Amino acid sequence: MESIILASQSPRRKEILETLHLNFTAYSRNVSERVDKRLAPQDTVMEIGKKKIEAILPHLQDNADLVIASDTIVVHRDRLLGKPRSKEHGIQILEILSGDTHRVYSSVVLYDVKNRLWILDFDYTEVAFKELVRTEIESYLEKIQFKDKAGSYGIQDFGEDLVHSIQGDFFVVMGFPVERFKYRMKKHFSIDIDDKDLCTSYYDEIYRFTNRSRKIKDE
Repeated sequence: MESIILASQSPRRKEILETLHLNFTAYSRNVSERVDKRLAPQDTVMEIGKKKIEAILPHLQDNADLVIASDTIVVHRDRLLGKPRSKEHGIQILEILSGDTHRVYSSVVLYDVKNRLWILDFDYTEVAFKELVRTEIESYLEKIQFKDKAGSYGIQDFGEDLVHSIQGDFFVVMGFPVERFKYRMKKHFSIDIDDKDLCTSYYDEIYRFTNRSRKIKDE
């Protein structure tokens, strides 16, 4: 494909696509992330991803071939935890997640411009947090830009301070479901996505968190 648009300004998603060796342009417009509260988590992230693409479609040049968008949410015991409104709110969110397991849902939404074809998919990963005290949470939030992160944390940003283990795709927690993206690009566009360099870049993190998960299962 000659012209790929990423409907996002997320540094994390841009980094992932760059490391997957995709040539793309990042372009986005502000959209409301409010959706029907009755939607399941997977439908929520897919709907918001679609809204991000719909917001930029009227502004695309005629040569655009494919538009990609994504959204990520954190769900703890059926409660959706969004981005923090303040540092105190971020502390409260991490206190809720402390010592417990939650799910991170990330969508990948593709729009084939020429064929007007929508492709929506998602994945989720189980994340187990360490027991945290308030001072540890405050210290963590001082290290990162937390306001743009669902759940008030980034697994790629000092994630070892918070996360004990994960079950699932590491990159779902980072904000983009790479395995589902690879599958959809192969199925619908006959494009093989090579994620070797991406996995190599995050090898230590992937090994650390998934290896702990395997040990728990073995026990």
